[in-house]
Amino acid sequence: MNSPKNKIKKTWTHIPTVTEIFKEFPDAKHILFDLDGTLLDSEAFHMEAIWRLAGSMFGLNKSLSDVWRDCYGRSDDNSFELLKKESGRVDVDLDIFLSTKNVSCSESFFERLQKGTLFENKIMELLQDLSAKKTSMGIVTASERHFLDLVLGNLGVNKFNVTVARGETPKSKPHPEPYLKAMETLQVKDPTEVLIFEDSPTGIAAALSSGAIVNRVQWFNNSEQ
Repeated sequence: MNSPKNKIKKTWTHIPTVTEIFKEFPDAKHILFDLDGTLLDSEAFHMEAIWRLAGSMFGLNKSLSDVWRDCYGRSDDNSFELLKKESGRVDVDLDIFLSTKNVSCSESFFERLQKGTLFENKIMELLQDLSAKKTSMGIVTASERHFLDLVLGNLGVNKFNVTVARGETPKSKPHPEPYLKAMETLQVKDPTEVLIFEDSPTGIAAALSSGAIVNRVQWFNNSEQ
């Protein structure tokens, strides 16, 4: 399925409707979404959590803008290794890094949930309309299962035919393996029948290599990017 010559087919600067999607791609049979920065405008609290850990765990004096530049789109494992290399620290533990970051993200998640600002209304409408059309859908994310399950509990897990989280494939984005696993679960025979919505360079690279039709997402504007 690897397709190194694949190109981004469309960039969306607004959250599309079902009608807009199928007008552009009438032959699409499956839709796979990235999570952070695509379905959920959560990159801000992921980056803030990593920024705090850059100081408290690694002793680095990085600005939040530095963290956006260096870690945006990376898996948590890769961000950990980058900070570890930059700091020269050898006494840091990945599991502690992940668990601490998860706590911080969960706190931000529930704060936004209580305020009713977790999901954009248009995202919820899009997913509900796709579900009503019985569209085959999935989420493929570099976030941990812990965080994905929190999101699914509020989005409605029954909307999705497949979900893939960090660590559930031998290789992570930018390798296409997470997307290929989702396609295998969906019994996809032709990757060009799959639409992928991705926002980060790392995710887009994975999506392109999977052979699917790739849509770049730019509908969330984060001031720190």
